[in-house]
Parts: sequence; structure tokens; C-alpha cells
Amino acid sequence: MIEAKTLNEREREAFKYLAMGLTDYQISRRMNCTKKSANHICNNILKKLNLKSRYSLIWKVNFLEDEQEDYFTKHLTDRELETCSYIFKGFSNKEIGERMFLSELTVKYHISNIFKKLKVSSIRQLISLYLDSLLNEDRDVSYLPRAFHLNYGENLDKEIG
Repeated sequence: MIEAKTLNEREREAFKYLAMGLTDYQISRRMNCTKKSANHICNNILKKLNLKSRYSLIWKVNFLEDEQEDYFTKHLTDRELETCSYIFKGFSNKEIGERMFLSELTVKYHISNIFKKLKVSSIRQLISLYLDSLLNEDRDVSYLPRAFHLNYGENLDKEIG
């Protein structure tokens, strides 16, 4: 898990909202401050935790445990990580596009880049790589969403195209 010991009380509050994926505006409303102030607090958090972006924080909080040296965050961009997170939750390309405000074609492009970078050729292999990275660290995978298991029943072998 991410060490939040170096954060002050205000930053810990913002950290919680950042991990939920809230925008600066949403954070400012919850913390009773300006949007600019919320942005400043959030950027300080990322610097203190040595993270490159908000999505790196969301990925580490929601998909990693302990101090795992993550293969995915080393090789993928934030948009590709975001795409992976939706894949792992069982969303279709169309649903991913709607959530990321992208066309289905752009989602396929991101998935194609993910495949190239991680040297896999199907969703099944991508998920297998993710699970292997967790299991190699003796991790509990029971937290994976139910949709992960249900939605990929028949779709695991299909290739993107």
C-alpha cells in the first residue's frame, strides 16, 4: 500500500478523494476550498509520494497491495493503465470508451498498444499476466470484482481487432 505517513491532515483527506478518482472541483466542494487550492494540495500529494500522475495513484491504491514493484506501471501510460483497469473490471470496449470519453476505435488502439508493450496477444493473456503478477507475490485475489469473473467467461479468448 502507498505510505501516506508524510502527508498532513488536509493532504490525507484529499488523498482519500484522489484515490476515489474525484476531480479538483469535486474535491474542493468536499474540502470547502477553491478548485485551485484543491489542485495545489493534490499536486503536493503526488510529489510527496513520488507519483507521476493522479492515475498512478488510483492504480496503486485500487489494484496493487504492499510495495509491489509493478510491471504494468513501469510499461504503460496513464491512459493505458486506465484502460486496463476497465478491462480487469469486465467492461466491453464500447463501455470503456463511454467511461473514458473515447471512441471505441481509440479504445482498441490503446488495447493494441498495451498488447505490444506487454507482449501479449489477447485479453486472456493480459488478465493472466495481471493475475500472475499478483500470485507471484502470494497475493489474495479474492478482492477482484465479480464482474471480472462473470464478464470474461466467453470473451477471454477473443483478440482485439
